[in-house]
Amino acid sequence: MTPHFSVVIPAFNAESTVAETVRAVVAQPLARDLFECIVVDDGSSDRTAEVAEHAGAVVVRLPGNRGPAAARNAGIQSARGQWIAFTDADCVPSRRWLPALLAAAETADPGTLALAGKTIGLESKTRAARFMDLIGALDAETYLRHATMPWAPSCNLAYRRADLLAVGGFDAAFRWYDTPELHLRIADRLGGKIRHVPTAIVLHRHRAGWKSLWQQQVNYGRGYGHFLLRHGDRWPWSWQREARAWAGLLRPAARAATSRGDDGLVRRGRLLKQVAQRVGFISTFFSPGERRQFRRSPAAGDRDKSAEFKSGNRLPLWLAVGHFILRAPARLARSELPVFLKRVAAQPRAGTDVARVARLSRRWLRLPWLRSRDTCYLRSFILFRFVDARDGDLCLHFGVDEQDIPGARRHGHAWVSLDGRPLNPPATLVAGRLREIYWFSKLNGGASKADATFAAAMIRRGD
Repeated sequence: MTPHFSVVIPAFNAESTVAETVRAVVAQPLARDLFECIVVDDGSSDRTAEVAEHAGAVVVRLPGNRGPAAARNAGIQSARGQWIAFTDADCVPSRRWLPALLAAAETADPGTLALAGKTIGLESKTRAARFMDLIGALDAETYLRHATMPWAPSCNLAYRRADLLAVGGFDAAFRWYDTPELHLRIADRLGGKIRHVPTAIVLHRHRAGWKSLWQQQVNYGRGYGHFLLRHGDRWPWSWQREARAWAGLLRPAARAATSRGDDGLVRRGRLLKQVAQRVGFISTFFSPGERRQFRRSPAAGDRDKSAEFKSGNRLPLWLAVGHFILRAPARLARSELPVFLKRVAAQPRAGTDVARVARLSRRWLRLPWLRSRDTCYLRSFILFRFVDARDGDLCLHFGVDEQDIPGARRHGHAWVSLDGRPLNPPATLVAGRLREIYWFSKLNGGASKADATFAAAMIRRGD
């Protein structure tokens, strides 16, 4: 029987803690055929593999230390579950951790990209560990409130295995900051959000001393530098911005020096974190060697630079989207809907993702002379034309609202799905009040001709 969940635990020289982690996983109050526990020994020089195996885990051994991202990828390849839950060898999942994730997975809608639980400190007896508890370090709820790019730490996080495989898993070039980089690629490709599951609790051993905490935060800064090198087209950075970031630490430093009690502990701890991260960031982002390695270099599931800016018809992507917006209505008016969609589906596309296509189409449709064309139909046509589904099934759907009032005018909608998961779902689809009338699949063609005629009429009326 295929398990619902595979728990993947990367471990490196974790002989002293991994047994407690594994025992907490295998003791979850679920039937054993519903989940499996996999520990990936990342080239440890101690008895990590033997201890994990004795505690009840399936152990995957790597020949050398390749980093957490590569270890998690090895676990993904070995996993059999529909969902993969990640935790770390310095964590102890609570007794109801997997049941809470399983319940959330069973009710997850197609727009749910991942499940993130709550992480709290374990045995936080030192001042450094207590500081991390006070600020809620590694708690997903804090990370998910980020306005620009919400994500969640990998010590308590679950993804569908199919989604991880679709983007090539974690980028093994990243030793740190690999999880937000992964989530950015998955969100670009599939759309959707991370669902917070506060009852899925994991206890984490924070760094006990300030020296080890400093080194951890320096490494996080290094990872963030790698991240911005890889995705600098979205979040550009410069020496001027770096100087302003350092200047912004002067006031917190002054306040930290005069504060007492828990407030002083938090202020001084935050200052240490921020300074350490800036030190790590500078060491990678402004390093010529690191820039050569990470700046737009191809990653697992990533795009190369030429694919990012070209549409497949040799026009720059932004110009190709504008050209399509201008010409598509007239081309649709001259042919039947299935014929038009068949031609669109046959057009080449070179690695373009959902987020970039949607962003470019919004820029075009905000222009005063194009605002009248800004409909869900044209936006969906644009996604269907330019999004690269690779081997997936990209499908364009048309539907009408189910009205509560008899005789009321029914409103139509269009949306696009990738392997059955909506990329731009209308609100009434999410609410379950939308009846599909026609679909056209890039791989399998369309539904009946009569339904296509109905959909075409709906598009012309602009309902």
